[in-house]
Amino acid sequence: DSSTILISIGSRRRIARSGDYIFQMSLSDEIATDYMISYTIREMGFKRFALISVSDYDYSLDLSASFKKALNRHGAELLVDVDIYDTYTGQHNIEAIIPEILSRADSLDAVVFTGNARDAANLARSLRDENVHLPLLAGEDLYSDEFLTDAGQAAIGSLVYATYPNKHLVQAANFITKFQNQYEDPPDRFAALAFDATTLLVKAIRESGSRHSSVVREAFLKSKLTEGVTGSSEFSEQGSSIKVPLIFKVVAGQDAGAERVALQNRP
Repeated sequence: DSSTILISIGSRRRIARSGDYIFQMSLSDEIATDYMISYTIREMGFKRFALISVSDYDYSLDLSASFKKALNRHGAELLVDVDIYDTYTGQHNIEAIIPEILSRADSLDAVVFTGNARDAANLARSLRDENVHLPLLAGEDLYSDEFLTDAGQAAIGSLVYATYPNKHLVQAANFITKFQNQYEDPPDRFAALAFDATTLLVKAIRESGSRHSSVVREAFLKSKLTEGVTGSSEFSEQGSSIKVPLIFKVVAGQDAGAERVALQNRP
């Protein structure tokens, strides 16, 4: 009501639609899921997918819906669509859905999972124990050390999308170095997105020559950050972030562990 500009860094809900002065800097899952499915079909030849959701987790349901739209849009086949939430016990039951995956394993190219890192690790281990070696596709929540540590070797082959870090970008490498020099710990994606959001805001103020919110808002909508630490950034007319995600693959690392490598550099 006060026409105050608000820029959200962490929220994944569609808060940008809450008002003309609301902006969302976090990676759009709608864009990211479409990009990931398109990438795996085009570059890896994937055609047939399983989708595993967690219905007591609202974000999982939203993410699953985005993946389904992307699969349909790109002509992929959804052969298995299951949920690990057990309505009778109120618990997450990975083992209950394993038989359905096994029954179609020979026909599947990948398994899309929209739950948290702990459940993803349990799923990866369960599939490995059944000698099923299908890559796990997931969102930004699985770009986590928890998933790598808990899943171990079972995580190898998994693909996750994320907005950060792209260490091939000079500005990202410099940001990480400077941040660690000041705070010791490496910056997470929220710190990186906050840095880019602030940079965009200052750019809009300078270009507009004003600090009046309505003037800055118009400049903000027209601004584009081409050399941000999270890559290029701009906004849609609704205030949602337009960003191309990074796709990471989990590969074998040192000491029998696993690590992530970026599959492609983005603009």
